[in-house]
Amino acid sequence: MNGPGISLFQGTELRLNQTNPEEEEAELAEEEKRKNAELRNLLNGAFDDLDINDADLSFTSSKNLNDYSLPAGGASSEEDLAQVIPKRPTNGLSNGHGDGTELSAHYNHCYHNKGSYVDSSTSSSPAKRKVTASGDAQQLAVMYEVRMREIVRLQDMLEANKKEANDRIERLGHKILQLEAEKVATNSSLTQTQTLLVSAKEQVDGLKKEVDSLRKQNQDLDEIREELEQDRLIMRANMESLNSKLIAMEKISAETSGARQADMIVRSLEERQRKEIISYQVQIEELKEKLSNAADNIRSQERRNAELSRQQEVMLLEKADTINGLSRALAQSQQHCQELMAADRTNSSVEIRRLKDTLKQQESAIEKYKMDIDHLETMIGLNVLTSDSAAVTSGKASFYKTGLDSVDSLREELAKSLRYHESRRAEIKQLQYTIQEKENSAKAWLQQEDRYKKELTELKAECDKLANDLARTKNRPRDDQLRYVQ
Repeated sequence: MNGPGISLFQGTELRLNQTNPEEEEAELAEEEKRKNAELRNLLNGAFDDLDINDADLSFTSSKNLNDYSLPAGGASSEEDLAQVIPKRPTNGLSNGHGDGTELSAHYNHCYHNKGSYVDSSTSSSPAKRKVTASGDAQQLAVMYEVRMREIVRLQDMLEANKKEANDRIERLGHKILQLEAEKVATNSSLTQTQTLLVSAKEQVDGLKKEVDSLRKQNQDLDEIREELEQDRLIMRANMESLNSKLIAMEKISAETSGARQADMIVRSLEERQRKEIISYQVQIEELKEKLSNAADNIRSQERRNAELSRQQEVMLLEKADTINGLSRALAQSQQHCQELMAADRTNSSVEIRRLKDTLKQQESAIEKYKMDIDHLETMIGLNVLTSDSAAVTSGKASFYKTGLDSVDSLREELAKSLRYHESRRAEIKQLQYTIQEKENSAKAWLQQEDRYKKELTELKAECDKLANDLARTKNRPRDDQLRYVQ
């Protein structure tokens, strides 16, 4: 506040009358103190809610200059002060400055101390009081206009920010709705995929269990075959031991009397041994054949199970793709149908409303023309009836001719309006036919939607049927294995 600029709170430039300063000094000091206190209290109460410094309230600040800026370099001279502060009465002094050299000590004190406000008028001078009050009001008006411009600018900024925030909120709302729709579609697709994956895993687990059971049965059959092979080896060893015994007995009893009996016994034993060996060999061959058949069946069953599993997986994938495709096609058809219905209904309703309004206007014009024609025909009829008893002058003949011409023109206009009316009716019928076609198309789309839903239900039933068939194929190899084992 110590710069050369003029503060809004300082007094105006004053030139004191040099006449009798001692008599007015006390009154001026008391009056100015009171005015300064009132103005300071008023300004402090009015701007308590603003956080600004002293530089913002000065005319030297670039923010508050606007249309009230002083010339460059400040207003440190008397000429600069004269451009801003209005002149006051000078009590007869030339230009209000006297000789320009005699300034009172009171004026110098008020000019160099910006916080005080000094007036050259006395308490008994109403004109000077009025000038002082006008200077105060002018300062307050400047401050008020500056603050009002700032308030308007802030209000404009607030409205712009509100509009931008509302637009952004609306865009974010649309984006949230789109993301929610995509989320719902993704969740439904994920649920279907998880369901198919769980069912496929269950089928794979069932097939694995079935393969494990078949392998276990194969191991059991291998163990049985090994046991039979061991029995055969044991029987061969027994046969060899019997042959050795027979040879020993032949050597021992060659010279005995019971050689024949021993020979018969040996032969019977050999025959029985041979029969047992043959029966064992037959059993071994049968078991080998059964084992080979069982192994072949197991291998074929494994291939069949693998093929069925692969076919089931392919079928499930195809069904899932088909279901997803049908779902997408159904959603697209529903959306397209809704768009077509909404667009066609809106356009058709607007066109029909416009045509109806035009039709009403044409009908009102036709009624008006009919009334005019009836009126003219009545006038012509009256003129014709009165012309029998009076002489027909050239003026009346021209009147009749003009009336007939107007009737003909009105009839032509009536015919034109009727033709236009018929064309409008044809256009209305065409629009109604177009609306009917659009409604039929919408019905066709709805029927196609129902057909897609029915096909989807049939596909689900077919999937359930395939699942049941797969379950039956899982149980069938076990029955075959039991039959082969038996």
